Amino acid sequence: MPAPPHLVFVPFLARSHFAPLAAAAAAACGDGTTGATILTTPHFAALAPASVPVRAAPFSFPGGHEDFSLLPDEASAPAFFFAAEAALAPALA
Repeated sequence: MPAPPHLVFVPFLARSHFAPLAAAAAAACGDGTTGATILTTPHFAALAPASVPVRAAPFSFPGGHEDFSLLPDEASAPAFFFAAEAALAPALA
């Protein structure tokens, strides 16, 4: 018998993206036949529904900003994306 599906969500690191994916993950876990995990930062891990396992990647962003929508300016975006890619890549391998 094949293993039940397990969904891994890697939301864009902004609150407006995290909330809908967290809700989708919770819905997927609700039927008992599908597992789901959200891979995110500690900042967002605290916002996940209790029914969804969350793996918080232990890393820090430049300036301590884990939420794209809270960056101080557009010039901070490239460093934010490089940090996110570097931190999340090992977990996705």
